[in-house]
Amino acid sequence: MKFSYLLPIFVCLNLFSQNQDLTKNYIPLKSSGKLPDIYTQSAAQKTNNDIATLNRKKGETNKSDKRKFYLESNFYQDKLLRSGRILFGDPISNFVNKVADEVFRGNPELRSKLQIFVVKSNVVNAFCFDNGIILLNSGLIAQLDNEAQLASILCHEASHFTKKHSIESFVTIRNESRKRYSDGSEFDEYQHSKESELEADVEGAKLFKNSNYSYKGVVGAFNLLKYAYLPFDEVIFDKSFLEDSNLVFPNSYFLKETASIKKEEEYDDAKSTHPNIKKRKEAVSNELGAIDDSGREKFLVSQTEFNTIRELARFESCRIGLLYKDYVECVYNNYLLLKKYPKNVFLKTTLAKALFQIAAYKSPTESDYNDVLKVEVLEDNSSYNIDFEYDSKEGNSQQVYHLFNKLNATQSTALALNYTWKLKKELNDTSKLINQLCDSLFVLAAVNNKVNSDYFRKVTPQQYLKQLEERNKLFKNESSDIKVNEPKKYTALDEIAETDKDSKIGKIENQKVKEEIKILEKKDTTLVAKIDESEFERFAFVDFFKQPDFVSKLSKAINLRIQIDKKSNDREGRTHRNRGGLGIDSLVILDPFYVKLDERKRDGYKYFASDEKLDEFGVILKNNADLAGLKYAYIDSKSLKADDIDVYNDFTLFNDWKNEFLYNDFHKTALVLNNNAYDVLRKKYNTNYVLWNGIVNTRMRKEYLAYALLGTVFIYPAPFTIPYLLRKEYSTYYLSVLFDLKTNQVVYYKSLYLKMSDTEDFLNAFTYDVMNRIKTEVKYKK
Repeated sequence: MKFSYLLPIFVCLNLFSQNQDLTKNYIPLKSSGKLPDIYTQSAAQKTNNDIATLNRKKGETNKSDKRKFYLESNFYQDKLLRSGRILFGDPISNFVNKVADEVFRGNPELRSKLQIFVVKSNVVNAFCFDNGIILLNSGLIAQLDNEAQLASILCHEASHFTKKHSIESFVTIRNESRKRYSDGSEFDEYQHSKESELEADVEGAKLFKNSNYSYKGVVGAFNLLKYAYLPFDEVIFDKSFLEDSNLVFPNSYFLKETASIKKEEEYDDAKSTHPNIKKRKEAVSNELGAIDDSGREKFLVSQTEFNTIRELARFESCRIGLLYKDYVECVYNNYLLLKKYPKNVFLKTTLAKALFQIAAYKSPTESDYNDVLKVEVLEDNSSYNIDFEYDSKEGNSQQVYHLFNKLNATQSTALALNYTWKLKKELNDTSKLINQLCDSLFVLAAVNNKVNSDYFRKVTPQQYLKQLEERNKLFKNESSDIKVNEPKKYTALDEIAETDKDSKIGKIENQKVKEEIKILEKKDTTLVAKIDESEFERFAFVDFFKQPDFVSKLSKAINLRIQIDKKSNDREGRTHRNRGGLGIDSLVILDPFYVKLDERKRDGYKYFASDEKLDEFGVILKNNADLAGLKYAYIDSKSLKADDIDVYNDFTLFNDWKNEFLYNDFHKTALVLNNNAYDVLRKKYNTNYVLWNGIVNTRMRKEYLAYALLGTVFIYPAPFTIPYLLRKEYSTYYLSVLFDLKTNQVVYYKSLYLKMSDTEDFLNAFTYDVMNRIKTEVKYKK
């Protein structure tokens, strides 16, 4: 099916509130206040300042490697800070900083050097940069049991800062290995050694001693890390959670016993970035010695506030799970929270989104919609494949992975529509998102999975079995007790049907009954076992067929498939091509990128050149938008000022939308469901469209360098080889993508790869062509 057949999906915008009633709803976290200073200074400026300070130091060793460290560290840090994933001024960040104030109360000088932010990520991790910036993932906050655990983690990260582990580890690794090629995108040399981790544990314990937090937090932090790969809680998954009286999963879709959770502490850490838990506990225990925990507390700021921010982090984990395609984990996390907040609309809506996306990815596609190039050069999506694998999972969440591993495309769609339709009625049809999800699921069922109305049964499983039993009695002539002369009234035409057993029709009908009975005789006596497990989803909509709007929507979806099939058969000679443009007047130009690489060098990422060219590219984009007559808002992460908090939050929304689209990898049926970007775009910027542009320019390695060098020795080939050696070889990749957030579509896509440099004339020509195509009026021609 074509992507455009899926009805547009967007989320209604809610204004953020610090005080949330989680029993009813949840509003995704936003940053507030002024932007920190780290946002108003460029990575180039920070790097130049650090290098200037380094150069003034006398007797400093490994200066070359340290300059490289400051270069990569500042640009990597800048990339992360400007990703839109960082929170500040929100309830979680504010609370974390309160705990930091408490734990470092006796060391105000150290506290003044630390800046602590929260990262919207489900990975249970924390990190400290060399300049004192500590990043705590929201996934870690969601796993905490008390403030003392958080205090212990903060002490560990602060010790990395005081001991300058980042720069020391970087220099050590550089000295040990000089053959590694890096494109600078992930700063993969920025790792702490196992020795550094143990030292940070010990030094962190010393800092922790000076606080009034309970030592139980230290042990708890290690246990948290030991089980960090598991969800934030461990609760048996109730089989009935996604069932109702008619939609019942076969027993074989559930494991009799889930895999036990490993409790090893002395595991092989040879390939790990950290020492094993046993070694770390022993090191800290030796430092602490005899422990006196009297007068120390697990909560010093506020247990109530702690519980609130942990709940916010757990709610946020459901939203993040949608963004990164962790749909099965998202289902389990929603299950955990819905047990506590059974009426929360956000949780129910998020669960509906996750079920929809699972159904969308499992459903077959036959469309040529936007057969565009994959953008591997920009985003590595390989780690964002949907995980249905259950063998490697442990604990109760394994049950959920097993269930969705067993469900096929039609069953997944039936489950999603069953849940979402009930939610639609529960919300009294007031949610535009849920209504549109339902419509899209009808399309998935009828168009993608080619299911007809008669596929689904109109009677309950109990009624269906009773019908089979009655047909069985008729087949075995067990109805002889009926009086022959007694008049009988019929309520339906089918009841009066009578077929000669020896006729063709009789043989067909009776054989069908025999086969159904044969299947039932092989089953157990339980209701679920009596129904063929491969068709349990056929009972998903028994009650819904009594609702006229459900029947109408299913019929329309089936008619849509018929129209699509007919159109595909009659397509030849009737298609029209747009010889003009898109006729769009206004848009948002979102955070362009510019990457300059040099394949000839081991460290081929050109940081300063990329930064400078990005500034020039921004000017080119604006100038050509003006020339084309486009109205635009230019939103990027580099030009933010201290008071631009609203722009930062808008950027975060748009960036989330773009990233989720890329994570979906241009999938033909999956939709972007995770944020409020559309309403902000429509209401604040008066457009539906976001334009994303980027350039990757590479100085290429010469393929025949050795032969050319050899050729210069001889007279005859020299006139050809010398110019070859002197000529610089480049390749330039240009990408432009125009999103329509209202319809969830890419409405314009252009990419170009040329073996030439990124000259200003070339950039202007390509950019103007894009802007002009967007602005020019639509003109169709056969």
